[in-house]
Amino acid sequence: MKLYEVKGKNPHKEYLKVLGETKNGLEVLMIRIKEDYTSEKREILPKELFETCLRTQYLVESSNFLSA
Repeated sequence: MKLYEVKGKNPHKEYLKVLGETKNGLEVLMIRIKEDYTSEKREILPKELFETCLRTQYLVESSNFLSA
C-alpha cells in the first residue's frame, strides 16, 4: 500500500493511502490530520483521476510514518 501526500493550501496535513484496486477504480483511505483530531474516510477514486493527480503533482508519494 502506497501513501501519498495531498498538496494544497490547507493548514493541515492530508494523505491518501491506496488500499487496493476495484473494477471502478482505486480503493483509497483519505486521512486528514488537523490540530486536535484525525479523520479517515474510505472512497473509490477513479483511476484516471488518480493518474491526473499524480501527473499534476497534487498527490506526491510520501515516506511519512503512516506508510507502515
